[in-house]
Amino acid sequence: MVIAVSSGLVAGVGLPGGAPAQVSGGSAPQTASVPLLAETASSPALAAGADTLASATVAAPPKARVTFERSAFTALPARNAAGATPASATRAVDTISRSLARTAYLSARSAAAARTASSARHAISSPSATASAPVLSSGKGSTIVAIAMRYLGVPYVYGGASPRGFDCSGFTSYVFAQVGISLARSADGQYRTVPRIARSQAQPGDLVFYLSGGSAYHVGIFLGGNRMIAAPHTGTVVRVQDIYSANVAFGRPG
Repeated sequence: MVIAVSSGLVAGVGLPGGAPAQVSGGSAPQTASVPLLAETASSPALAAGADTLASATVAAPPKARVTFERSAFTALPARNAAGATPASATRAVDTISRSLARTAYLSARSAAAARTASSARHAISSPSATASAPVLSSGKGSTIVAIAMRYLGVPYVYGGASPRGFDCSGFTSYVFAQVGISLARSADGQYRTVPRIARSQAQPGDLVFYLSGGSAYHVGIFLGGNRMIAAPHTGTVVRVQDIYSANVAFGRPG
């Protein structure tokens, strides 16, 4: 006989064949008739198993209390309630979760490192005009500035490229030729052939180009800060002046 106890345990009860269960109802104990299974393996009732027990009935008053001898049954641990998780299973899930989280972190870190390396390779393989500019040593820059300053006061002459008279690009090409650097003859020609640099990288001795519509119309030699030396226009002379336009670009001949 199997009895489900409300505490969550399954009670497996073994009674001697034909033994009655004592039922207390009222003042005097009464005997209830309980069908029991035969003990032989060939018994049809034993083969039927749970079906026979399910159909068995016990006759007793409504308020009867069923009691058994203590040695007549054995309490077994109840199965887990639906949804319950054993502590060992919980520990296993925690271990697996930490392992998966670590694997995901390491994978993401490797992917980030690969992206950084790829970006660096791309930057090296696709250098900008700024990156390709030659390094201007302080010695060369100082030499260029010193040479340019010799010609302060030389009058502006359109098309001039000598100390008898300079225009803007004639002046810069003449100065740079004295340090072995050949420049194009026009301001826009120099702008298109000289490596470009950012204003924040400009040093004395670099070129300053004034722009309009994507072309350069004037050029001078950078002195640092917001100053340059140039041959400005007709009626003027080679002079030091402010960089008066915001639309400028810087270049470094090499």
